[in-house]
Amino acid sequence: MSTLRSFMFLGAPLVALALTACATPVLQGAQTSEASDADHDAVLAVVDRAFEAINNDDQQAWREVLLDDGHFASVRGAAGERDVGARSFRDALANPADRGGAVWLERMWEPTVLVDGDMATVWTRYDFFIDGAFSHCGVDVIVLLRTDEGWKISSFAWSVERDGCPESPLGPVEPPQR
Repeated sequence: MSTLRSFMFLGAPLVALALTACATPVLQGAQTSEASDADHDAVLAVVDRAFEAINNDDQQAWREVLLDDGHFASVRGAAGERDVGARSFRDALANPADRGGAVWLERMWEPTVLVDGDMATVWTRYDFFIDGAFSHCGVDVIVLLRTDEGWKISSFAWSVERDGCPESPLGPVEPPQR
């Protein structure tokens, strides 16, 4: 019994130390550097162009910024009622959403841009309006890859939240002028 107590007293901290030592290189390897100014600006320019595509129902803008084989994905609802959807970029461009003449406005703020070589991620809060009326908010997570033509979006995912949305620092939205 005394040997077991000794192990529990001395061994447990040693095991914890060993696990920490093993995990540290993995964690350090997973850290992503802040983007250089040029990469940061180039990545955000592509994301800004995607937001123009959303807001202007611009299929040509989408074609400029999306990789052919990427996908859109969304998650909405609470546990037990959660709805997760995904759609290929190819399918979305071939069958665009029918807006019924409605004007969409999606705004993002304070994006976090992480770049590691030829991969980048943009994480940002957003709010979404239809004909000037609040619809929902959430988080966009956009993954980009550097191609020979420049940065392209390989994945665009978002959450949909209707309640408990943070106040946007961008201020109120005016209904669109028709």
